[in-house]
Amino acid sequence: MTAENNNIVVVGAGGHGKVVADVARTAGFRVLGFVDDRAVQSPLPDIPLLGPLSVLDSLHASGSFALVVAIGENHRRMELAEMLAAAGYGFATVVATSAVVSAFAAIGPGTVLLPQAVVNAGARVGAHAILNTACSVDHDCLVGDYVHLSPGVRLSGNVRIGRGAHLGTGVSVIPGRSVGEWSTVGGSRWFLFRPVRQ
Repeated sequence: MTAENNNIVVVGAGGHGKVVADVARTAGFRVLGFVDDRAVQSPLPDIPLLGPLSVLDSLHASGSFALVVAIGENHRRMELAEMLAAAGYGFATVVATSAVVSAFAAIGPGTVLLPQAVVNAGARVGAHAILNTACSVDHDCLVGDYVHLSPGVRLSGNVRIGRGAHLGTGVSVIPGRSVGEWSTVGGSRWFLFRPVRQ
């Protein structure tokens, strides 16, 4: 975000879009609205649904803004981000006011850090990643583009998370380990296993 232009449009009007818009506003962005091809109403009462993605061209002609692709599903977020980048749009990085980011960490464009996320020294987070509520990325980790770290994920030092991987709620990765590209690592055991019916 720059002082000259802090206007953003949120791509995606679902649950994740609602959270991203709310966090962005608190972080000092002016959220112009949501665009979504399938939504029929805004998820927040005071931020308008501007229409489908096709309205971006007319909006762009009337003023400057950046985009945040707020889609939880990694493949779809990648498709939209690549399409919009090819059309010449720029992307904002949204960091919640309660998130903690080391001055010696790097965060890519279009990435979102939700409340209480932590990124420590030497860590690098790629573009269009989601660091969800209260997740932590310790020293010297590498988090690829389009990764989604769900709430409560814990990455110890020197962990590598491949492009497009999704780590479920509460997952912990011990130091020096890697998770492959486009992998899915399940959430807490309480949600992975169902009771046996007799």
